[in-house]
Amino acid sequence: SVFPERNSGLRGYMPTIAGNIGGAAGSGASVQLRNKRGSYKATAAADGSGNYTFTVADNDTYLLEASLAGFIIRQKPEVRIAFGQNAAAVNFTISSLNSSNS
Repeated sequence: SVFPERNSGLRGYMPTIAGNIGGAAGSGASVQLRNKRGSYKATAAADGSGNYTFTVADNDTYLLEASLAGFIIRQKPEVRIAFGQNAAAVNFTISSLNSSNS
């Protein structure tokens, strides 16, 4: 889920979307970010702890997709960054295609 924090009013501040990919192989996963208009795309690799971060423009809505070969792709389709918002936290749990859990 998304947990927004409010901007302290600093000019030129760029908000972030960050989170963690948990599960069997979060540290090897990547996250793709796209805005709904399709005019902005970025990809981030999760670090050794499964953490990732994007710097984004505020006042936009994004789709995030966590993926790793051999694992179920997970999406978060409506991540909104409102004007003046500092950050959004978006976490994923991925599981193996061979797992009975989804």
